[in-house]
Amino acid sequence: MTTVNSSTSTNTNSGTTSSSYKTLTANFETFMTLLTAQLKNQDPLSPMDSTEFTNQLVQYSEVEQSMKTNSLLEGLNKLVTASSGSYAVSYLGKTATTTDPTAALSNGSANWNYNIPSGASSVSLKIYDENDNLVQTIDGTKTAGTHELNWDGTKSNGVKLTSGNFKLEVEAKNSSGTDLDAKVTRSGTISAVDMSGSEPKVLIGGTYVSLSAITYLAQSSGS
Repeated sequence: MTTVNSSTSTNTNSGTTSSSYKTLTANFETFMTLLTAQLKNQDPLSPMDSTEFTNQLVQYSEVEQSMKTNSLLEGLNKLVTASSGSYAVSYLGKTATTTDPTAALSNGSANWNYNIPSGASSVSLKIYDENDNLVQTIDGTKTAGTHELNWDGTKSNGVKLTSGNFKLEVEAKNSSGTDLDAKVTRSGTISAVDMSGSEPKVLIGGTYVSLSAITYLAQSSGS
């Protein structure tokens, strides 16, 4: 079942800008009232120096223009987010490949793919929990190409976990001990879309992934 969460979070920046603009307007009106009173009651033989209040008028104008610019940028950001959300919804039910290394342990398994370049003499697969604690280290395949890791949740101390989100890191070295560029990916069907944040996220295999982390998209088999 596919779902869409379209509830939007409170736009703090927008509220702050609106409040600041109201404060600026109130201060400007007070300033103009005082200035008018001063002009009406100034000594004709010793008129006020106009330099200071002219500078203040310029400063008010610059701040007002800056706030208007911020307001326009916030509106543009909302349009971009809404457009991204529309794209995300069109991904529902499709199979995606993502570079996000976090996978959910569900039904006794957490799954990743890892790609090893040629020349690897040692490959170490390190699994971390949500608190970045190393829970398991596994010897990986040294052959160049893409390989699959299915972890059953067993920690290095023998304790078996049944749930949680875990991150895979691959450490590959050549015979000289130089690090090689090994990559981690995950694949799965997009089953939900979350548009409550600044960037839409999609649910793949039990974990939410940003759209920017998706590298490949295809129709699911049978669709």
